Amino acid sequence: MSATAPTGSTRYRARLIAAIASAALCLMVSTCYAVQPDPFAAFTYWPPWVWAFPGLVLVLPQLRRPPRRAAILAALLWVIYLGVFQEEPGSLLRRPALSAQAFDEARSQGKGIRVVSANCAGGQASVASEAAGLGPDILVLEESPPARAIADLASKLFGAAARVAQGPDVAIIARGEVEHIPRKGAWYLTAARVRLASGASVSVIGAHLTPPVFELDFLSPDHWRTQERNRRIRREQAQEIAQLAAELADSGPVILAGDLNCPQRDASLRPLLPLLRDAFRDGGVGWGNTVLNESPVMRFDQVWCSSELQAVRVKSVRSRISDHRIVVADLIRREGGT
Repeated sequence: MSATAPTGSTRYRARLIAAIASAALCLMVSTCYAVQPDPFAAFTYWPPWVWAFPGLVLVLPQLRRPPRRAAILAALLWVIYLGVFQEEPGSLLRRPALSAQAFDEARSQGKGIRVVSANCAGGQASVASEAAGLGPDILVLEESPPARAIADLASKLFGAAARVAQGPDVAIIARGEVEHIPRKGAWYLTAARVRLASGASVSVIGAHLTPPVFELDFLSPDHWRTQERNRRIRREQAQEIAQLAAELADSGPVILAGDLNCPQRDASLRPLLPLLRDAFRDGGVGWGNTVLNESPVMRFDQVWCSSELQAVRVKSVRSRISDHRIVVADLIRREGGT
């Protein structure tokens, strides 16, 4: 045997160190996603599975070799981590709380609302028409087309009863009464009080938060600082939305829909809690991610609602045109809700 060849003891120690390193990485990553400190925004911006991959690579080959217990423990930690922080397994197994027929009946009684949210990819009216074909009661469009195109679409969708609230970047279309609520300086949102023809009354906030920064230069301190600033800007916008939602809550249920430009559960959205709740976490079914449309790995496009409403089915629908998938959220008024 060569003097430099690894002995059995050396290989054992190497495998043990790999298992310990994997477990330590899992605990560190779990803490980052649970706390989400702003200085680590560049780290937690990516889907949780990204960081599970190298950790599992370290231990999976060791599951049949001593020290098996250390490798199994490390692998188990990663499984728990993915179960806690990765939402896709839960939504793929979840069934809608109501059948399509039961929801349609609730809509006819003024208790159900279908909200459709779509990013129009730089103002393409064809995306708006595609979203309109999904049967919304309320249609929220980000990067919305020009006012004339929106008016034509609203007329085709809801006829003479169509009403529109349009801001610099977001438009809200509904059948019924729509009272636009101006918000000075808030270019990223459009708000309205809506009374649908079915009788349902809600306040709607359409939002398109500041765009993300996609970079992979993890060795650059500037990259980490840029991501931290980017999250803080979105948090300030979320705080403005939360304040507006609190003001609107006195008149009934509140719905927030739009392209929030950050992953699900991102810390920048915490100001929305507890008044609003991410509808997909309660009623999401299937693969809910929306970006990018062809291979979606993050859920930028979201619908949130206040406690008077229950999400019975929330899903993403592949677009033929946009780089984002379209979100369809079926909401019903809870018993005793106003």
